[in-house]
Amino acid sequence: MEPRRPRTIALAVVMQQDHLLLQPVHAPDGTLRGWRPLGGGVEYGERAADAVAREVREETTRHIEVVSLLDVSEHIFDWYGETGHEVVFQYVVRFADGQAPPDLAPLACIEDDGGRFEACWLPLAEVVGGAYEIFPQGFVERLGRWLGER
Repeated sequence: MEPRRPRTIALAVVMQQDHLLLQPVHAPDGTLRGWRPLGGGVEYGERAADAVAREVREETTRHIEVVSLLDVSEHIFDWYGETGHEVVFQYVVRFADGQAPPDLAPLACIEDDGGRFEACWLPLAEVVGGAYEIFPQGFVERLGRWLGER
């Protein structure tokens, strides 16, 4: 049996009109557990910045540009009896020219496995204020510090 290893993921911090684009995280029974930025796994030999652009393009069909690295963190968590371990690259990104949605309507997205979901624009002040459960752990605090430095 191969030893378990941390999964490396890259997440996109997409802000527009004082809102943050997040995807729902559902429990195994389908109930809403919280929210997380769009993104996904970094493939072997792929740079994390390239992975986040690829993942957002695959999920939304829209192109983005990486603005800056917000943070790299380690996320160890329990997911219904299973231990998860992720190394998480979090990038502040913007939509490429002509790619931004015209409004804050939910975006229809598709997962690698063909599953569909809607990414939603949540008010940034409410996210930073703790109104929502956001994953990965510590993301809201890191985002709040970054916003305070701007």
